[in-house]
Amino acid sequence: MKKIKSSEYISVAEVSDELSIPVDQFSARFGIYVIEKGTDQSSVGLEIKSDYKNPLGAVHGGLITTLIDMAAGVAANSEGDVATTLNMTTHFIKAATESKILEATATVMHSGRTTSVYNVTVTDERDRLIAGATVTYFKFGRKWSDQVVTDS
Repeated sequence: MKKIKSSEYISVAEVSDELSIPVDQFSARFGIYVIEKGTDQSSVGLEIKSDYKNPLGAVHGGLITTLIDMAAGVAANSEGDVATTLNMTTHFIKAATESKILEATATVMHSGRTTSVYNVTVTDERDRLIAGATVTYFKFGRKWSDQVVTDS
């Protein structure tokens, strides 16, 4: 599967606006974009820049983890429900030293009343497996549209 650049997908800000939830400024700052959104499966992508790499020349693990969290978060919040990360276990499989694009796909494993659990894989433009994770989200039992959000 050929990975496609961000200009061909929807931005984090556009998805946030569509769902009436606050924009995740942290993910938006890195240029993370949404490829697919849904409660059963969501995908996000990222074009790699040279300053996203650690001193060893690989994409920083914190950025890969952010991509994983964003993929699961899009799924967990895709119907406007307020949800946040409760737990994440990440396995870094291959260093992304030559990768130009990373894509994280979250697939629901469980969706209950108070939690949802996602299996997330991160691949690059050559479909090499870079990382895998299991992410648990806590559901607050209310909608984003009912929230009063303030900047602090």
